[in-house]
Amino acid sequence: MRGGIVQLPTRGPEQGQASLGIAAQPRSRRERGMAVCDKRSRLLTASMAVALILATAIPVAAGDTGARDVAAAQDALVDEYGGTAKDYDLLAERDLVAGTTPMWSAKFLDAKSGEIRLVYRTSDGKTGGPELRRAAIEEAEAGRSPLDLKASDELLGRATEATSSELLPVAVWMEVDTSEAVAAVIAAHPEIKWEGDRPKAPDLATMRALRRELDEARAAVYAEAAAEIEAAIRPGGG
Repeated sequence: MRGGIVQLPTRGPEQGQASLGIAAQPRSRRERGMAVCDKRSRLLTASMAVALILATAIPVAAGDTGARDVAAAQDALVDEYGGTAKDYDLLAERDLVAGTTPMWSAKFLDAKSGEIRLVYRTSDGKTGGPELRRAAIEEAEAGRSPLDLKASDELLGRATEATSSELLPVAVWMEVDTSEAVAAVIAAHPEIKWEGDRPKAPDLATMRALRRELDEARAAVYAEAAAEIEAAIRPGGG
């Protein structure tokens, strides 16, 4: 007998008993290959599940900032999302500095919803979500000069070492809205079909002329903005 199934007499599943049989070997190389792949797939799935469990179970240690308080963080989550402190399991934690404020940050698993909740806490007892970190960053930036906020590290270094009479070349990024200038060009050419700010001209010469007109309109707006910046910095010796 080759490639068959030997079925031993027994009662069927409908009578509460499992069928007992001896499965035959796959008949072809293709079938044997499929069986091996299926086994490897099941082993890989099981391995990934074990790795996920281990990864989520490893705590990330935080340093000593005086801000760490797991119970207070859980209470804050209860106030915002409900439930009890036991519903929020600590997954990971770390220390960071938001602006100039040292903080303790922690991730909790919400057992009720399955969501990950993020909590920040300062050494003076302030506890909250991401908004607490954003507020600390904004507060720190409010006390800094525009040069500190915008300048590159290289420029800050040069400015620190430079004498009061030395001029430093500086590139300034401008946020300029050219939409009105572009709209004026489009309105001046109702005979042309437009796709956004791109002309659909009937010939190459017209296309180039329209693009040149758009570039000149944008350049005029950029020049006006640059003149305003120059007027603002020149009184200071720039």
